[in-house]
Amino acid sequence: MLEGLHSFLAFLVAIAVLITVHEWGHFFAARRLGVKVLRFSIGFGPALWRRHGQDGVEYVIAAVPLGGYVKMLGESGSGEVAELQALPPELRRRAFDAQPVWKRALIAVAGPGANFLFAVLAFALASWVGMPARPPVVGAVLPHSAAAQAGFASGDQVIAVQGARVRSWQELADRLRAHRGERILVRVKRKGGERELSVEVPAQPVERVIADPPAAVGLAPPVEVVVASLREGMPAARAGLRVGDVVLAVNGRAVHAAAEVAALVRASAGKPVVLVLRRGKQHVQVRITPVRGRGAYRIGVGLGERWTVPATRLQRGFWEGIAFGLHKTWEMTALTLEVVGKMLTRAISTDTIGGPLLIAQLSGQAAHAGMGAFLFFLALISVNLGVLNLLPVPVLDGGHLLLLALEAARGKPLSPRALAWVQGVGVVVLAVLMGLAFANDISRWLHQR
Repeated sequence: MLEGLHSFLAFLVAIAVLITVHEWGHFFAARRLGVKVLRFSIGFGPALWRRHGQDGVEYVIAAVPLGGYVKMLGESGSGEVAELQALPPELRRRAFDAQPVWKRALIAVAGPGANFLFAVLAFALASWVGMPARPPVVGAVLPHSAAAQAGFASGDQVIAVQGARVRSWQELADRLRAHRGERILVRVKRKGGERELSVEVPAQPVERVIADPPAAVGLAPPVEVVVASLREGMPAARAGLRVGDVVLAVNGRAVHAAAEVAALVRASAGKPVVLVLRRGKQHVQVRITPVRGRGAYRIGVGLGERWTVPATRLQRGFWEGIAFGLHKTWEMTALTLEVVGKMLTRAISTDTIGGPLLIAQLSGQAAHAGMGAFLFFLALISVNLGVLNLLPVPVLDGGHLLLLALEAARGKPLSPRALAWVQGVGVVVLAVLMGLAFANDISRWLHQR
């Protein structure tokens, strides 16, 4: 109950900050370019709070915190001459539709631009405050993997990739991700000194290399797979599993991640699986027959991962933090564009799309980990918002830019009828994406139960 409330409050803070940043970008650009702003709203629907400022702007906090908007004078999008002529002369020149294309384009791009600037600052702040970091120590090397062929061993501490220093498991993942499809040199510290290993980072499968580069190479962190919850009446509970049990192996195969256990259970096709558990100081062997539910075989267990080495705190100096903010924003922008492209070509499943429920869950986890982790999370979501808003989908900022480019090429805007049709298509596309995100959120929630 308290954990759910904590996640909800963290979600509200995160979404309020990110929406405010995005809409402030539009607001700031419009004011600087001489366009009259009528309303600045955080959220949609009925107003929970409103105030009229001395600048003539109505500031609103609305009931549905899933977006926001800046309403400007004469913002029809159609550039209707009759509408503009109806305005008094002193207001006509401040109407949005009366502005040249370049001004309207700047106002449109300012929202995503603010998201990117905020991301740079938030990444830098996170690095200055410091974040919990897991040391880049190898817990296990997966057999027959690229890492095994390169000579990695359990207990190796990675200290550099291609000459770039590595201080955390996340930095190791980032370095490997940046060298997909390349053969690289990795320096490790091992008992007896340091050595350099040559390993090839696979380019495929794309989804796994992007999400978990160390696993794609064959490196597992020093974690234990722990039973976090049991579903009453399901095979795991009936077989006698207990919360706190550590899963060591499934069908004789050592496991190093919760996802491995789930994959082996799904692959059983309903045949019994044998789990080797550590319970206290004893090793216990349990035979379980998975049952089919919600399209997959499962045993009714919630699994977590517990690191076996203590976390450290990673902080950067001022200029190093600025460089980190710029680099990380660029890296995550490129990665987000790549993921979107892979989704469009079906190289990555759309099941990875998350909605408000996933954001709320991640917000709570990040807030629980500390201010640095929460700022880092805000920066990641801000980059995503910036990129997604620049997609050429009508009703998004990228769609507005596309229509403005069309207007510049034609010498006139689209007719009101054509504009309404295009925006209708945009609304449908956006509704489909939101529906998919909500469906994925609900599916994840059901699978966790």
